Amino acid sequence: MGQVLVAYADGDADIGAQVAAALADAGVATDTHAGAPSLKSEKDRFDAASAVVLVWSRHTAGEAALRREALVAAGRGKLVIARADAGQPPPSLRTRRSWPVTRANATAGARRLARALAAGLPAKPEGHARMNAAAPEDTRDYGSTWKGTILIGLILAGVAYGAAVMAFGPEPLPAIQALFAG
Repeated sequence: MGQVLVAYADGDADIGAQVAAALADAGVATDTHAGAPSLKSEKDRFDAASAVVLVWSRHTAGEAALRREALVAAGRGKLVIARADAGQPPPSLRTRRSWPVTRANATAGARRLARALAAGLPAKPEGHARMNAAAPEDTRDYGSTWKGTILIGLILAGVAYGAAVMAFGPEPLPAIQALFAG
């Protein structure tokens, strides 16, 4: 196995160092990168790595460039996620090759991850990697929320009209206009 790159946000330097140390102890050649890659040489390190271990946390969620490089690694089948907190990576970065490496038990989680990497992870996970097997990928149509809003508005208008008919009789419009006229 070639060199493994451990990438982490600046706020996760402690966990990133523990993961790198555990990988080195397991005999895996390791390189680390803190923060978002900005130079071409830094991006080349991501491309040249045999695996990219991304320490995922709320800090990583705010690093757009780091997420972008992780997405490229995921497309090449080289991404491994080390989850540092309860935050879930976006669907595009979810993989079966994901280990909990929390602050409370970082050393044990990093050792499990190191054993798996030393044993040699497959180039790509077998099957289709989904975090929620009940829902296929991400089938939600975020563009259709306006349709639901209009439907709810029409239902509320119908209920309001029905209440007006009950209160003012079969022709509620003149009675409602008289109320607002003065």
